[in-house]
Amino acid sequence: MDVILTMVLEEHRKIDGDATITQDTRLYGLITGSVTVEAGAKLVVHGMVGGDLIVSDGSLVQVYGTVFGDIINRGDLKVIGKVRGQIRREGGSTRIDPNAVIDGGVV
Repeated sequence: MDVILTMVLEEHRKIDGDATITQDTRLYGLITGSVTVEAGAKLVVHGMVGGDLIVSDGSLVQVYGTVFGDIINRGDLKVIGKVRGQIRREGGSTRIDPNAVIDGGVV
């Protein structure tokens, strides 16, 4: 079952499964599945995403923590932390800090 986060919040807990972000969210905890960030929403990852991270057109994502899957970017993405998978640029803007760690490369 997907969890849909629909309010401006700071999330410090573990969420099992996939999640859809529809409002501005700061993640300090863990989402075990994949995360989709919808248009108009902003996600700041200080914690961990266990699956893929999908950045929709019109959304903004900043990664200070760790994403264990791939990031599929169609929106505005900034990575300062670590991505264990690939970053796949399918549109939008992708910015990678020189100190970021991208294990799977950028395609």
